[in-house]
Amino acid sequence: MPSEETYTLLKDIAPTVYIPYEKLSTEERLHSIASIFGKEQEAETLITNLNNKVEESKKTLADAGILDKTISIVEGGLKGMVIVESKQFGRGSQAVYEYLGMKAPEVVQKKIDVVSDAAGSTISMEVLPEYIGDYVFRSVYEGADNLTDNPIWSSIRRSKKVV
Repeated sequence: MPSEETYTLLKDIAPTVYIPYEKLSTEERLHSIASIFGKEQEAETLITNLNNKVEESKKTLADAGILDKTISIVEGGLKGMVIVESKQFGRGSQAVYEYLGMKAPEVVQKKIDVVSDAAGSTISMEVLPEYIGDYVFRSVYEGADNLTDNPIWSSIRRSKKVV
C-alpha cells in the first residue's frame, strides 16, 4: 500500500502526488485527483453516476431479499483468516459496507462502526464461523491455500453463500 515513505522516495524521481487511499472516501479521492488535472466537473458527473448506480443496486438487492443480509469479507488460508473490519480495507469493503449500507455480523459490525482506517483482524479457523455472515466474499490470490478439504471451511460453504 502506498505510504508517505513511498511518496518521499518517488518525489525525487518524478512529479508525485500522495493521496492516502485508506483515509479518504472515494468522493474525496476523486475530487483530489480531479483538482490536480482541472477536471472538477467531470468528477462531479462521475460521482452523480456512481450514486445513481448505488441507489439502483440497493433497490435490486432489496427486491432480491439480500440487502438486509449480513456480509463477511475474508482473506486467508489454512492457519487463519483476515476478517475485514472497516470500510476502507479494500476487497469491496467500501462498496458493500459504505455505499450499499450492508452490515457484517454483529461481532465485526461493532468494529466497522468505529474504525476509520483500513483494518482487519487475523483469527484462527476454529473461531471463523462466529465471524461469518449470510454471504461471504473470500479474497483469493495466486498461491492461496486450497480450503476444499478443510472441514471448517467446508461447513461454512454448505451453510452460507460463498463468492
